[in-house]
Amino acid sequence: MTPTPHESPTQALYRAALGPVQGEHHLRIFERFDARGTAGPSWNWAAALFTLNWLIYRRLWRIALLYGLLVLAVGGALWGLAWGHLPEGVTLGLAGTVAALACVIPGVYANAWLHGQLRLALVDAARQAPSMAEAADALRRRAPSLQRLGAMCLLNLLLLAAGLGWSWRGEAQAEGPAAPVAAVAPVAITTPAAPAPTPPPTSAPTPAPPPPPEPPDLPAQSVSEPIAVAAPRGYGINVGLFADAANAQRTLARIRQAGLPARSDTVVLERGPRNRVRAGPFASRAEADQAAARIKALGLEAQVFRQDGRE
Repeated sequence: MTPTPHESPTQALYRAALGPVQGEHHLRIFERFDARGTAGPSWNWAAALFTLNWLIYRRLWRIALLYGLLVLAVGGALWGLAWGHLPEGVTLGLAGTVAALACVIPGVYANAWLHGQLRLALVDAARQAPSMAEAADALRRRAPSLQRLGAMCLLNLLLLAAGLGWSWRGEAQAEGPAAPVAAVAPVAITTPAAPAPTPPPTSAPTPAPPPPPEPPDLPAQSVSEPIAVAAPRGYGINVGLFADAANAQRTLARIRQAGLPARSDTVVLERGPRNRVRAGPFASRAEADQAAARIKALGLEAQVFRQDGRE
């Protein structure tokens, strides 16, 4: 290779070693470095934005390895020491600073790194080749080519597609299949009777919860014969016996607020009069069982019994 009239042998060797990508741009920068006698800071957008790709394309293997290890070390330290231990704003600020430095430092010094490596390559080629033309040919054969650039672009696209596919697969597994909606059997609700007037609230801000009701009375367990009251046939629910009328009224109100029919009456037992709370009537055992489940959900007792027209 013979240099042009306006190009020195050193520039011709630089051109051969740089290859077809951004050769003229780097030649102007290297000319300034050689004129000063030392390489200094200058800006390289490709090295700043695509650092590892640029280092690998230019065959700066040692710097690429060192840069990758530093990025992993600093990123791992930031994740282990700052993430979750410092406020989120501080952690994001540190992460942004590290990312900025990871771009700025290669952008400023990449041209100097490349210049230093090519100077060594030029000296080695000139020492081994018998002529400048053969030295330039040897440098051109080792220079980065357009085919190398295309292969690296294709590899980056494949890695990006693999990363997106992995991310999509992870999100799909995290979401999982949609659970089928179970059919809910309709609950028959009868129209409740008008609620009885409740006593005025006490002066306490929060009324104390009613004491647990006494065990519901069963027809076979009654000590004395209760007062006979006409009742419709079907099914009812024994909720409880209360010595305190106010507690019975509060329990009655809770059942009615749940949308269930309920009533209260007084029965005379050996231990004295009691206020009995019952829910119903219900036309079928299934309706009574469903209502009993709702009453138990309120934290109350509920025992289904069959009504025969007399209570």
